[in-house]
Formats: sequence, C-alpha cells, structure tokens
Amino acid sequence: MKKTLLIFLLLLFLLPACALAKSAETAFYTDEQTGQSAAYPFSWLSYETKSDGTACLQWLDLSNTAAADMNGVLYLPTKVDDITVTAFETDLFNDMKLKGFTRLVIPPTVTGCVPADFYGSDGFVLKGGITKISLPGQNPSFTIAEDGSLLQGSSLTGLIYDESRTEIVLPEGVENADLSLLAEAYPNMAALTLPASLKELTGYTNQLPEKLEQIDVLPGNPVFRSTDGVLFQGGDLYLYPPANPAESYTIPEGTESISCCAFTRCENLREVILPESLNHLCCDAFSVCRGLRTVNIPAGLTRIEEGAFSYCWNLETIRLAPENPAFTFEGNLLIDKEKDLLLAAVCGDEQVTLPENIRTIGVCAFTNKSDMTHVVLNEGLETIGEDAFTFSGLTEICLPASLQTVGDSAFYGCDQLKQVTFGEGVSSLSRLGAYAFAYSTLESILFPADCPLATIGDSTFYDCRSLQEISLPGGLKEIGEFAFYDCIKLARIDLPDSITTLGEYCFSGCSVLHSLKLPQGITELDTDIIYESYGIRYLIIPSHVSLPSYLPDTLKKLNPYGHGRLVVHRGSDAHDDCLRKNIPCTLYEELPFCLGELRVTATTDALLQQFLDEGGSLTFGWKNGYLTITQKPAEGEGSVLGFPCTIRDGKLMLGDEGYLNYTMKDITHVELVSNQWTMQLEGKDLP
Repeated sequence: MKKTLLIFLLLLFLLPACALAKSAETAFYTDEQTGQSAAYPFSWLSYETKSDGTACLQWLDLSNTAAADMNGVLYLPTKVDDITVTAFETDLFNDMKLKGFTRLVIPPTVTGCVPADFYGSDGFVLKGGITKISLPGQNPSFTIAEDGSLLQGSSLTGLIYDESRTEIVLPEGVENADLSLLAEAYPNMAALTLPASLKELTGYTNQLPEKLEQIDVLPGNPVFRSTDGVLFQGGDLYLYPPANPAESYTIPEGTESISCCAFTRCENLREVILPESLNHLCCDAFSVCRGLRTVNIPAGLTRIEEGAFSYCWNLETIRLAPENPAFTFEGNLLIDKEKDLLLAAVCGDEQVTLPENIRTIGVCAFTNKSDMTHVVLNEGLETIGEDAFTFSGLTEICLPASLQTVGDSAFYGCDQLKQVTFGEGVSSLSRLGAYAFAYSTLESILFPADCPLATIGDSTFYDCRSLQEISLPGGLKEIGEFAFYDCIKLARIDLPDSITTLGEYCFSGCSVLHSLKLPQGITELDTDIIYESYGIRYLIIPSHVSLPSYLPDTLKKLNPYGHGRLVVHRGSDAHDDCLRKNIPCTLYEELPFCLGELRVTATTDALLQQFLDEGGSLTFGWKNGYLTITQKPAEGEGSVLGFPCTIRDGKLMLGDEGYLNYTMKDITHVELVSNQWTMQLEGKDLP
C-alpha cells in the first residue's frame, strides 16, 4: 500500500512537468544575416512545453507560406508564444510543404532532436528541394558533417533526400546510424561504406533499398567488418545486401548466428549453405527470399526462431544433418523437437497431415503454399501462429478440439478457403486473432454452442465478402473493431448476451444485415458499429442502455433511405430519450410478426406434433392487423386462416377470442403460450 501511494504521489508531482501539445498563436525567428527578429508566417504550429519551461516543436504547417516570404530559407522558430524553443521532434518535417525552400537553419537555442513518440525514428530526412542545413553561431549539440548531413553528438540525425546518390560513405565520427533513415534518404543506394567510428546500427534492415549490392567497412572498426560485401558483427551475419547477384552463397565458417531479417528480400539467392559453426537462426532471417530453393541445417544449429523462412514460398529442399539433435524433417515439415513446434513446410504437397506431437504451428509456416489445398491438423495442437496459412491454397479447415488460439492473420488472404469446421468436443479455443480470416473467401463458420471462445479480434473477418453464415458461442465476451467489416453477404448474426464489448465499426459495411439485437452485456450504444450497413431495418437496444447524445444527428447511419428504426423497451431510458428527442422508434413488445414468416419447430400439442412429424407445416404470419395461419399437409393443398388481432403488453389479442402470451427469444424466434399448449416458432430473415 505504501509503495502504491508513493508511486501515485510521484506521478502527481510529475504531472505539471510536461504540458499537453498546444498550438502556437505567435512565433518568431532570428535572421542569420541581419540578426533581426521576425514574425514566423506559419499556417499552423504545435509544440509541447518541457519540464524546464522551454518548448519542443511537434508539427509545423507551411501550406499557406510562400518560400519567397523567407527568401527560400526555412528557419526553425526561436520562440513560440514567448517561450524559447530548444528542441524539435523528428516527425516535424514529415508532412511539411517544402517546395521552394533550399536551406534549413537551426538556431543556437535549438539543441535537441527527439523521436516523435515511442516508435519514432532517430532522425529525419529533408525533402522538397532543401539542399543544405546551416548552424549559425555556436551550437553545443549539432554539427554538420562533410557530406552535409546533420550530426547530433555522434549520431547521424538529419539527411537531405537525394535519389541520384548511389554510393554512400558515412562520415568519419559517426557512431550511430539508422538504416531506415539511410534507405529513405537514398532510395537508389547501391553501395554503402561504414566508417571506422561506427558502433551501432539501428532501424529496420528489411527496409534497405532493393538496389543495395555491397556493404563495406573501413579498416579499424572494432564492431563491424565486411566480407565479400556482406556485413558481419562479431560472430553474427548482420546484413546481406538484397541486390547481391550471387545465386548461391556459402556463409563463412566461424559464423555463429544470422540476425533478424539479415537476408530479407534477397531474391537472387537460390541456395544458401550454412556453416557447421552456426548455432542460431533468428526470426525472419530469410524472409521474402522468393528465389530460395535449397538450404541445409547443420548439426550444430540448435536454435531456429519462428518465421526464419517466412514467405520463402519456393523453398523445395531442406537438408537436415542426421546428427542434428534439435530438429526433425519429416513429410516435408521442419519440426523443433523440444518445443513440438512446426517451423516450416517446403512446397510441393497438395495435402499435408501434421504429426501427432505438434502443439504449435509457427509463424508463416505454410505462408504462400498455394499448391496445398488440404491440411489435417492433429488433436493436441494448441496454437496456430501468426500468418501460419496466409495466402495458402486451403479450401477448408477443421480445427481440432485441443486448439486454444488462432493467431493474427493466420488465414489472411486464403482465396480458396470456403468453410471452417470444428472437431468434436471443442473445449479450449479462447481467441481468434486480428485479421485471422481477413480477405478470405470463407462462406460459413459455425461455432459449437459450448465453445469457450471469448475474443474475436480486430478485423478478424475483415472483407470476407462471401461469408453468409455464422453462429457464435454463448460465452463470447468481445468482438473487436472492424471484425466483420464489409461482410456484404452476411444477412443475420445472433449476438449472445455474454458480449460486453463491441468494437467500433465491427459490423460496418454489412450491407444485407437486416437486423441487429444488441446483447444484454453491453452498457453503451455506438451506432458506428453499423456504419454504412444500409440494409439494417431494426437495431434492438437492451432496456438498460441509454441513447448517446449525438444519436439524432447520426440516426441516418442505420439506413440512409430512412428504413432503419431503433427498437426500445417501453419505459426504458432509451424509450424516454426517443420521446424527448422525437426519434422514431418501435417498442420491443410490439414488434410485428413481419420479422419473417414464422414456422412451428416444436409444440406440446400432440395432434399438431403428429401432423408436423408426418411432413405437414404450420406457418404464422402478420398482415394488415391479421394473424394468419397457413396449414399445409405433406400432400395436397393447404388452407389459410386469418384472425384480427393486436399486440399489446406482451399479449397477442385475438379479437374477442382471448389472447396468447408470446415471448421473443431473439429477432426471429418466438414462443407462443396458451392455457393448453406452447409452440416454438422460428422465422426467416427480415424482409
């Protein structure tokens, strides 16, 4: 308790230290030639007040500023709202209109360039015509390198975009460089030379220009070295240039590991020979090596991370050393024996059967295996990893009872997949990941009623334009954002009352969805969940849910042609809101039987049940204030009876004949009760 209170007090103390972002009303800069202060002609400028009372620039809009107004010089402001500017974020120049500007001036007061957020870049690239960065006066933090780039301390921070440069030599003195920054600044870079001073490379190696053919390191570098144009760091193969023309590459003996994304997009490679010294293959090491056909696994390689061969869809042969203790290769499947993990599958098999011991299908294990149409998953399988079957040729899949998790994008883009079924006794499945079935041709998925599924992730069935039938299990808790976005053939979905969260736009674009009954578990109504679902006729709201204040302005989202209506309970807060705000609504207890033609599915009346068992049918309808009953035997013509009636207070009033109690189980299921019998009715889709 004391520790919690201390943390709370510390946070409370720190709150005033950093203000929220605010827009500037005034800004000034100092002309380097005249030393005079001038008003800054910006269109919009936002900044954040730092703990020391100075300002950090976040966003600067010059869309209405002519470069001629500043003589083609882009000055960073020295003051905003009378606050001294001491720093700027790396994203400051991302969306800035720099046409006509030829030079950037960073004043001496500005001594820091910081990442925009947790995922921000370590630096920035100037585009749009700027060819020079200037530092007037004495700046304690920044220097200009020989090639004109900006250094913050020993880190490469600011680059000038130049698509004509193909041979890049980083200046001596640079200790830290961001590969992503280099790729953005020099898109046609073919050769990269690293200085002896370089100690650290950051950024994403998989974003390097596709024309990069060679990497060299100047003598004397204690961290990096280059062998035949390939970059090494100690015993680690760090980066293989994507445009290296060699079709076969033998990794030097002594190499102990291959870094994440080291060979990404090396499409010329057909064969790679791993050395006996290799013991570790990182994730995505050979990702998107579409030409790779053959790879060997030596005896000493005992650690291969998931996704090491992701998107190598033409991989034909894995040669596993017989004495390797960590892996097996059987049925064209590479398996980690200790983890019971399926790491990769080579192409060529139309049908694959998993061994009985597999517990996890690894990341991208079957990605782009378009020739594989069927896979038999073993009982005991617990996890299908991310992107496991992305863009594969699967036509159907049966998920075993033991399965617990379907990972993100597991069946993404499977354009032949029609049906998902479940093994008997499903008892473990708890989550479908984000985009798990997105952009697939899935037509049907029926979850067993007792399936423990709790979460359908964001965009799980995104753009499944063939999905027509789905049944959800009774314990479902959450449906994520965009989960059923643009499922244009989905006409009906029954939501269990256990659901407590419906993400934004989860049913948006479901153009033939006729009705939606919100589950009892939700507490708030958000009409964005059915945005552009133009077929909606009824949105049924639980009695405890109030209408949001903005609803009168957004009611058109139910149906732009004015057909959609809210269905509310008499006397509920939502009903009161509708009356007060003059919003058209239908009372739940007065929903007409026009919800669809209702047929009898079960009854306690013995004679009627016998009639049904012999093939006869009894259907109920509602037309112009009349309850219609159509009786049709198995053979012969049927007859229609009509009773004038009204629906009031949960009772079906049959003129002078009395009444029937009825209960709406959901949008198309009704129970009729008289003093002698009960009937269960089931309807079709809404008209």
